[in-house]
Amino acid sequence: MILVRRIKNTDLIEWLVVFGIYCNFYVEFCCMLCAIALSIKNNDYRTAVGKKQVLLLSYIFLYSSVSIFFYSYAYSKFIQQFVLLSAFIFGYNILFNRLKYHLDSLLGKYLTITFCVASLGLVQFVIYYFTGHNILQFVYHSDADEVFPRIIRITSILDEAGYLSILLTPAVIYAIITKQVFVKRYLAIEICFILTFGAVSYLVIILAIMFLIFRSFAKTKLIITAGAVVLVTFIAYQTASEYNSSHKTKTGVIKRFEDTFQGFMELEPNNFEVLNMSSYAFLTNIWVAIHAPNRISGTGLGTHEQNYTSTYKSSHVYYGTNSTDGYSFFNRAFSEFGIVGCVLVLMFLFKNYNRYNVLNIMCLSILFSFLLKGGHYVRYGFIFWCYLYYYSGRSKYAEHPEKIS
Repeated sequence: MILVRRIKNTDLIEWLVVFGIYCNFYVEFCCMLCAIALSIKNNDYRTAVGKKQVLLLSYIFLYSSVSIFFYSYAYSKFIQQFVLLSAFIFGYNILFNRLKYHLDSLLGKYLTITFCVASLGLVQFVIYYFTGHNILQFVYHSDADEVFPRIIRITSILDEAGYLSILLTPAVIYAIITKQVFVKRYLAIEICFILTFGAVSYLVIILAIMFLIFRSFAKTKLIITAGAVVLVTFIAYQTASEYNSSHKTKTGVIKRFEDTFQGFMELEPNNFEVLNMSSYAFLTNIWVAIHAPNRISGTGLGTHEQNYTSTYKSSHVYYGTNSTDGYSFFNRAFSEFGIVGCVLVLMFLFKNYNRYNVLNIMCLSILFSFLLKGGHYVRYGFIFWCYLYYYSGRSKYAEHPEKIS
């Protein structure tokens, strides 16, 4: 009975942890606390304090305290972010001291919950197409984002389609690597992924496919396949452009790509203030990070918003969009911790990369997506994915490592 109870407790802990990453950070935090409580009740936990975590948080606290004082910034945001970051780091450290031996089980539960979330999103899409009613509007009280008449960007239980596409990315990568793209379960996830119209996730998937093609094919096949991909992409783009011209509009994905590219060519406020909201937010936050004080080591935890308001002044209608999170994690890391922070992030990714482990590749795909979109430290399981990437990168914790060849 004791053994059966422990197996059930482990499963419940895993379900709680994985479900939490699809929710806002309040629910995720509650799920994490419940999972910790189950671990403590079962006397199957270890100390939350690790040397690496203590050193990291000590550096962040000491440096940020001095830097914020030096630049006369407010401490409120720093304190809030530090408390949340510490709670999530130590909380997940407790859980992963146990879960690091059950990574395959975590993977299975992630794929199951992802399938449920994607299926709910497809139901949302179909009902809206036929009725014009968003059945999941009550979750975040946000209006449906129409790409074409009656065609919406699927959000499912999340607040933004972009974040849904990011959380679906590892499952799509898994289907591609394990050659299960046309299995019904993963086909539903892939269709939902496409219907989020998430530009960042599209880019990540394309890069992943090109990487796998490069590793798997001989030079001749690689050239032929790469040419085919370019041709199909060109045809799809031209078709969409012709449709857009005839309807006097542009799809969100195409417009964001075009505007962002144009803005990068001349990264100045006068140029990106005439772009769409997404491109404006992205480029504005990059401009702020580049022009903020102390680009070597940054201005400290939680200071990007103050960098934004002190560096960039404007009466633009979208002024302040994503100023709290920097739009992307890499941009926020650069703003708050400078070149040093960016180097540490890249070192973490390179040091823990394990090409022999499918789960590790999946984690890398979502962390790379977060680098491009989503600058929150404790939202949608960011800390969870960091721990999962760390432990899946160590072969002794990988129950069934799989070589990508």
